[in-house]
Formats: sequence, C-alpha cells, structure tokens
Amino acid sequence: MGLLISNFTTENDNSDFYYRYARFTIYADISEDGIDINHITRGPFEQRISLYDIDDFIRQKMVDDLGQRIKKGNINTRKKKALKNLQIELRKSLDTW
Repeated sequence: MGLLISNFTTENDNSDFYYRYARFTIYADISEDGIDINHITRGPFEQRISLYDIDDFIRQKMVDDLGQRIKKGNINTRKKKALKNLQIELRKSLDTW
C-alpha cells in the first residue's frame, strides 16, 4: 500500500506513494535507481490492471496532469522528483506503444 503523494515517508530511502487520476490509482516506489510501479487499480473494487490497460489518451492526460503538478511552486524537491520520474515512466509507455 502506498502513501498519498503529499505524505511521503521520510524514514526510508524508498518513497512509497500513490498517484490518483480520475478512477485510476498508481501505487509506486521511488528510489535513486528510478521508479517501480507496484500495481495500478481502477474503479471501486481495487481491480488491479497493467499500465497498458489504460488507453493512450488517458495516459497522455496523466502526463499532462503530472506536468501541471510539477510546475506548482509549493512542491518540495523530493515530491517533484517523484512526480517527474512517474511522468517519464508514463511517457515512455506512450512512446513504445
């Protein structure tokens, strides 16, 4: 289970979080080596899906949404890095599709 992205864990090096967009929630671990997506859920029943089960349009909207969050001035460096890593991962999934 990840933590809400605004509540990063400070006790460990891996920053577990979840990112919510519309009905999708991405649970991930951020480390110095990059990002590991643990699982993705949608809907009210916590149904696990893969990144590629989300259509290109929605993934592009997620990339754009993350870009807007990164631009906000009131975000700390650690969150910004985590959001940027997730944005890169989502963008890569679009480029290779």
